[in-house]
Formats: sequence, structure tokens, C-alpha cells
Amino acid sequence: MVPAIRISGILAFSMLAFSGTAEAKKRKKKNKNEPVAPLEGWQQQEGWTHGCYYPPNFEALGGMARQDAGMNGFDEIAAQWKGNRNDGISFGENLVDEVEIIVLATPAKAEIVLQANLEHCLKSAQGQGANEWGAWLRSQPAQLTEGECYNGLSYTLFQWLDITDSWQEERPVCPDDHIRISGSVKDRYRVSNDGPWITVEGDPNKPTVGLEDYPCSRDGCLEGMLIMKYVTDEGME
Repeated sequence: MVPAIRISGILAFSMLAFSGTAEAKKRKKKNKNEPVAPLEGWQQQEGWTHGCYYPPNFEALGGMARQDAGMNGFDEIAAQWKGNRNDGISFGENLVDEVEIIVLATPAKAEIVLQANLEHCLKSAQGQGANEWGAWLRSQPAQLTEGECYNGLSYTLFQWLDITDSWQEERPVCPDDHIRISGSVKDRYRVSNDGPWITVEGDPNKPTVGLEDYPCSRDGCLEGMLIMKYVTDEGME
């Protein structure tokens, strides 16, 4: 009778041990399948050249909380665009201010900008450079205001232009709009380091007529002069 009791005890212990192992496997499997929290805020993985801002899940927010999250997130990426994070990224304050004005006027656009910015930021951080990212940002003023018209408004826009950029300050034109472009003849600049100091009237000694490398190659066009390009809805210039 004694051996029978010992065998029974061993079997009972073995069954308990097996049962405990099975429960542990169930708990481990359950933990493995638990959903991973989405990334939010600033993140920088190993090997990235700089960090990127992950926007929150806007669909889970509502009302003012959603709008505040969008604007707070935009402030974060705008700081990176301006070079305030000291991570090698800087696209110029004038461009950033222009995008910021548009977003401030329509806060819902912050969500669009944040989502697209993350895509370009990740490409840059993973070794593709910031050129494509910068080109995307320069296109935002026109894209974010596409199709919008503010008829009946009369205003003057003052802006410093950058001689290194060919076309600047894209603005939507509405039916019956009248536009006048002018530049200061007191401010002087050089097209090249060894060139003469000129104004927005251009270099009188360097006409560009017939030279296809210049955006304005007709009679009366001069190197370095300020010009305006008008593009119709059909794409004609």
C-alpha cells in the first residue's frame, strides 16, 4: 500500500506541474498578442540622423482637444523646420512662417501637414537627405490654399526675397483680382560673387533675350530682375 500512495503522490505532483506550465504558456501567449501602443511625440531610432515627430491619433480625440493636439504638434515640427532642434534640419524662417500663417487660419490643416511631414522626415532620417523634404515644404503654401479665393479683400504683402530661389511667394489668384508687383530700388544685391551690385530692375549690361537658361528670355528681360509668373488653371504660363 505504501508504494501506491507514493506513486499517487508523484502523479498528482506531475499533473500540477504540467498544469502550471500550461497556464504560464497561456499567459505568455496572451501578453505577446497584446496591442502595442502607437508611437507619439519625438522618436529617434538607432541609426537615424535626426528625430521625427509622430502625431497623435486624431480620430481618438474630439472637439478642442483634437484642435489643440494638431496645433501643438505643428508647433513641434515648425521648431524643427526653423532649426531650433539643432539636428541639422533648417528650411528658413520665412517659408515656415508662411506655412504657419495658413495653418493658424485653418487649424484643421495641421493634421494634414503633420501626417505628410512624418513621411518625409522618416525618409530624411533614414539616410535620404532633406532635399525632397524641403521641396515638399516649399510646395505647401500653394497646396494648402489651392482653390481658395478671398474676393473683396485688398491688402499689401511685404516680403524679403532670397536671391538663391528662382520662384517665391506663390499666391492664389481669384477671378477679378488685380495684382501689382513692385520691388525696392534702394536694396542692392549680387547675382554672383564677382558681379555688379544691382537692384530689382536687373543688370542693364546683361540682357537675357534668347537665352533659354533664364525664366525670362524675351526682349526687355535682364539678369537679376524681379519678374512675376502667372500660371492658369490649365497650366499655361
